[in-house]
Amino acid sequence: LGQLNDSDTSEAMSRFILLCLAIAASAWGIVYTHEKQLNPSYGVEWAVQDEHIFLRLNVSTTGWIGFGIGEPTSGSMPGADIVTVSVVDGVATITDRFATDKVKPSVDTCQDWKLGSAQESNGRTIAEVYRQLTTNDTTQDRPILPGENRVVFAYGSSDTFAYHQSNRGGTALTFYGNPPPSIDTSDPDLDSWVITSLEYEIPTKVTTYGGTSMVLPFNEGPFHIVGFEPIINNATAARIHHFILRFCTTPTPWFSYFLNETGDHDVAASIKGYCAGQLWAWAPGMAPYAVPEIAGFRVGPDAGDFQYLSLEVHYDNPNHVPGLIDSSGVRIYYTTDLREHDASVLTLGDAYVRNPIEMEPNTVYKFEYDCPEAATSKFIQGDLNVFGSFLHMHATGKQMWTTHWRNGSMVSTINRIDFWDFGYQQTTTIDFVLKAGDRLNTHCIYNTKGRTDITTFGMGSLDEMCMNFLTYYPRLPQQYDSCGYVFQPKTNMTLTTYGETPVLNQGRPITNPTQNDPVSLEAISFGSAAGTCGDDTYTHAYVGLSPIDFLENAGNLISIGWIVFASIALFSL
Repeated sequence: LGQLNDSDTSEAMSRFILLCLAIAASAWGIVYTHEKQLNPSYGVEWAVQDEHIFLRLNVSTTGWIGFGIGEPTSGSMPGADIVTVSVVDGVATITDRFATDKVKPSVDTCQDWKLGSAQESNGRTIAEVYRQLTTNDTTQDRPILPGENRVVFAYGSSDTFAYHQSNRGGTALTFYGNPPPSIDTSDPDLDSWVITSLEYEIPTKVTTYGGTSMVLPFNEGPFHIVGFEPIINNATAARIHHFILRFCTTPTPWFSYFLNETGDHDVAASIKGYCAGQLWAWAPGMAPYAVPEIAGFRVGPDAGDFQYLSLEVHYDNPNHVPGLIDSSGVRIYYTTDLREHDASVLTLGDAYVRNPIEMEPNTVYKFEYDCPEAATSKFIQGDLNVFGSFLHMHATGKQMWTTHWRNGSMVSTINRIDFWDFGYQQTTTIDFVLKAGDRLNTHCIYNTKGRTDITTFGMGSLDEMCMNFLTYYPRLPQQYDSCGYVFQPKTNMTLTTYGETPVLNQGRPITNPTQNDPVSLEAISFGSAAGTCGDDTYTHAYVGLSPIDFLENAGNLISIGWIVFASIALFSL
């Protein structure tokens, strides 16, 4: 082994001490491989091994703390699988919970989240918890999947589990597997535009939807939009709930109202010509979004190209703080090196917002629209590669999904939200091929509970919508930008169209939907009675030890280490 001089001995001792500290850093010997600061008060570290996830939650409170796997598509608290921890007089309590509404989460029948350790120190609560990635409980737990998972987090000021007030948030984390594609900002062919709120003073009311519009600043073209990156003002980051980037193909009155200035949507609620097309949506913690490398959204001076953008920002100011000035928004990456395919957006459902139904207060309404075989066989000439889905309703929405049918059999549900929350709208990455002759059925369910006036379908914030925006390539001609339902007031007829073209049967328009899905697809399994609970006892040497037992084990480990170290030094003399 060679001769150890004083310098070698000192270095070896330093390395050994660091090793011991690294092992002792976790109360169960887990080495955390990732970390994320979810907001200034809430940090999380994690590791995945042996089909389990291990979390260390580090939160600026001496009250209860909570962390959950959110509703898979929206990421909202309703539909989430949640673990809560509190420490009282040095004794930790862990509870596995689930939520189906914006009320206190219920206690799970199967307590699958386990406690490793928990302590309070210097005004913070630090808890280590673990669980199987996929448990036996399929109705009150959410599987933790490779790639992005929607998560929620919250904490309270007391040890009694109660309403979190504004101490909460949601984001997306990749615990294991491949993260979403990233934008190569070093690419010399990339340039960018920026659309932001323009020094907007956030109102002191709890919820505000701010709007800003811009005409894309180009004198030539075409270009391809290939990525979106959030720009967040640090001073107001905690007040930004989410934002949505929309496009208009024409400068509508609504677009013009917000052109080059930021205003309140409520003030403009009566203005028509809402920018309905969705390009991208962001919520706190979400990474920049990259379009698949084979495609890009075409912008330029030609008819049908994207030229007009609108940014909608949801502000959350529960403490009515005055004087908050925001300039957050989106950096839009584009390239002059056009990619192989143009990407575009196909809108399903009530694409032109023509549903004439007036929804009474305190009532549940269900609507179904389809893009039938007779339509897709007309406007799809080759395969369409669908890579994104953005489900869109407004505040009375409760549940939304789209099914994919081929040759009379259901292929899949391409996107679904069972616990809709207007404040959690996000683009979902999907991957499927749409062929001529396929059918797509889009469902929207609403509950007008709490409303005192009639709710109609329209462009205002208090109106309703039902749209699924599919992003795909290669781009169809612009006249085929939608497929589904259109109501014709003059004839009082419901039509099925692709773009503005009616689908005919023997020369006569056909109604919509042409075929209904089975009613059984409405069923929501999450939150129902749990089945057989699993017996998960993780056998890592330190899991389940009390702090004193762990210190004794850690002390034994260090003692053994010193013996090994001394032996090496002795034999080196």
